Amino acid sequence: MTACNLIQIPGRDAIYLFSDTAQYDASGATVGFGMKVLSVPSARAAIAVTGSTAITDHLFLLINSTVPRSIEFLKDAVRQYVEQLIRDFDGVSASKKFTVIVAGFSEDRTRRVYEIEGDMTDGTVQVEEIGDTCCRFRPAVDVKFSTKDDALDMGLQIMEVQRSSRYPMSGKQARIVGGSALAAVVAFESVTLRALKHWPDQIESGSAVDGINAGSSSNYTVDTASGLVKPTLAGTTTTIDAPSTTITSLSTFTMVDLTTALVAGAVVSSVGIYSAAVGTFKAKIVKRNSAGNFDVVADQSFAHPGTGWADATLTSPYTVPGTGSYYLAAANITVSAVVNFTASVSRAYKASDITGTGQTGFTEDSGNGVMPLRYTYNVAPSNMTVVTTMQTADASVGNARVLLEFDNTASPTLNTDLTVEVTCNGGTNWATATLSSVSTHGQGGRKVVETADTACTAGTSFAARIKTLNNKSVPIYGVALAVH
Repeated sequence: MTACNLIQIPGRDAIYLFSDTAQYDASGATVGFGMKVLSVPSARAAIAVTGSTAITDHLFLLINSTVPRSIEFLKDAVRQYVEQLIRDFDGVSASKKFTVIVAGFSEDRTRRVYEIEGDMTDGTVQVEEIGDTCCRFRPAVDVKFSTKDDALDMGLQIMEVQRSSRYPMSGKQARIVGGSALAAVVAFESVTLRALKHWPDQIESGSAVDGINAGSSSNYTVDTASGLVKPTLAGTTTTIDAPSTTITSLSTFTMVDLTTALVAGAVVSSVGIYSAAVGTFKAKIVKRNSAGNFDVVADQSFAHPGTGWADATLTSPYTVPGTGSYYLAAANITVSAVVNFTASVSRAYKASDITGTGQTGFTEDSGNGVMPLRYTYNVAPSNMTVVTTMQTADASVGNARVLLEFDNTASPTLNTDLTVEVTCNGGTNWATATLSSVSTHGQGGRKVVETADTACTAGTSFAARIKTLNNKSVPIYGVALAVH
């Protein structure tokens, strides 16, 4: 369950939908956070959903695979999707009923508000046009409220009451509202989402974060702010020159190793310096403008432990531009200390700790060495494996289907660069599911794809396994899994 509330104030040219973001399992434990209200600007509308998290995710993916052009089209599409979800989640979802509120404006500026209820027990779908009804609260509240001028404040008060209440779940009283309070403000001209409040809720111990089975997944990064999971970048460490001798430092110098330019397009995360003595150093990246003229484009101070190679992690990773010549440099801030040097190399140097752009006066030669330098950079994304959290069906299932929404910038080839497998017996056996395109008109230009209905070894514990291959960067925004 969750909060799913509607407020309409007479004389106001807006409709307000409210929901929270907490996701609960059948026992009422908090297992994650996610959106339960969706703006659909193309239809001048928004929807809010109460019921199973899996059903909500699947419904949003289905809606994002189309571009509804009117509130009427959206209402009819949601009804069809609810009928489909009842079939897909029969015997799987813990929710016996789920409700979708569809609210918006028609082309002639008429308000249209519908409540669509799907009943998992008998497979029926009920559609009710609410019209100008002031309010509708799910779950119901017993407190009387007056219609206030500030609908957002009123909506937040209702959700605070719902949050403080307890509702029956799996034989106990549980809280079912939490995370953040969100509002969709639907007007004829615009549809906006507002965050009204963040509650100090946490995912309970032992629960999976973001629906990902971390122990079975690899090479992925969760971007909570953007609502996606993406491949990590594969790191490469390159040593420009190795240590050869030592000198005693009498003053601070900035030294540039001109032996090898940095790789264009590399995202440099750290610069390493070799030193057998403890001291403070600055690791730098410079651009050579002309002979003796440099820009210092990255500068990171760090305390070297004096144990050989040590790396300074850049506060902000630096992306080497595609044009221009960029090199590693270092400054020995600690003087009167033994400094390791390379053999004779092509170099540039200037006294003091040099910073800023257009710095002239560097001496360039190849008669002596510099401080040994290396850098770690990322170019190619790693091949990612993401396994969804195992879910439990009420009865044995032997078929599965997956709906997937992703960023198509890298143009991955389906079933080659992006693959999906399903399991119905807790991961003992995995079956390859063939992907095909549903729509290239997803939210924000994303692509929506689905698998065929795929047979899997029968069981009651099911999940999906998504892989990115051939070092393609494919951020995943949503996954919905249905079984029968």
